[in-house]
Amino acid sequence: MMLQLAKEVVVNLLFSKHYFNKKIIQKSKNASKPKFILSFDPDEENDIKRIPWLLELLKKYNIKASFAAIGIWVEKYPLIFKQIIDEGHELINHTYSHPDNPDLNPYKHFNKISSQERFNEIKKCDEVVFELLKYKMNGFRIPHFGNQFIEDIYPMLEKLNYSFSSSTLAIKSGTGGDPYMVGNIKEFPIMNCPKHAYCIFDTSHAFRAKIVKHSPDDFINTFKDLLSISKKHNLFLNLYQDPQDLHKFDYEKFLKLIDKNRSHFDIVVYGDIL
Repeated sequence: MMLQLAKEVVVNLLFSKHYFNKKIIQKSKNASKPKFILSFDPDEENDIKRIPWLLELLKKYNIKASFAAIGIWVEKYPLIFKQIIDEGHELINHTYSHPDNPDLNPYKHFNKISSQERFNEIKKCDEVVFELLKYKMNGFRIPHFGNQFIEDIYPMLEKLNYSFSSSTLAIKSGTGGDPYMVGNIKEFPIMNCPKHAYCIFDTSHAFRAKIVKHSPDDFINTFKDLLSISKKHNLFLNLYQDPQDLHKFDYEKFLKLIDKNRSHFDIVVYGDIL
């Protein structure tokens, strides 16, 4: 484990372009028009409070997105999550208490609790969302992606009649980030950063990481590069962000770049593909 972490740090600092090309660009076999999915993980209370502002911006640029719902936050803020649904966005299951969440459940890790506890976390979130919002979720995102990824989620999702997951990283997918099947579940890997290949291209990495991070301008410029790479190589571009970070850079500029590139991408949510 320590050797793998050391390797990833070295790659992020010295060999990112090589690994991004080898593990993502060369592995991807997508020949169709590239897809673009934008999703948000409102894990902490600071995230939840920024959702109404975020929804206004998404409406302004006519962008539909996916939101990872934690059951406890749905219980506490049902009207905010109802607004997400009412405005045509998608909810996906992000567990009931999000183990290893500083606000909710800081002393547990999703991959270290028992298999039954994992299933209960997923099932309870599903039940809360359906009971309070009358919304049936169809997909799941594991807490903390690669760090706590564990493959026993897939039979659990099948048991709940789910169809998809977005729980792993493009660089670790073996498909360059293209979706792939695990049993009857379609996995949508999250795209990595072209400048720091073993980091997700997300706002947490960009603005809260300790070693490799981005300035606000560099984050926008890296996104421009990622759009260009994706258009050239038909990469499946699946991005996620934390709402609490969106004020740290020019977020409207980010959305304008998506809007400007509409002719090059199918901008969708996961359910559209299924």
